Amino acid sequence: MGSEMCIRDRYEDLHAYMKNNGFVIYQGQGSFKKNIFRISTMGHMEQSDITMLCDLFEKFFSSYGQ
Repeated sequence: MGSEMCIRDRYEDLHAYMKNNGFVIYQGQGSFKKNIFRISTMGHMEQSDITMLCDLFEKFFSSYGQ
């Protein structure tokens, strides 16, 4: 439940952190609004983009003890 609570409680922080680092995430819709976030792509992405995205998630969540 810890990481679930982190996403619910820290979505705005996560959204701002990712956006400041060049990635935009969106909250879920409908009944999923408070439980998930969405990631999509537009255009070409390199392996390095995916690696950076994963590294940013790891850094963000590790800063909250997750």
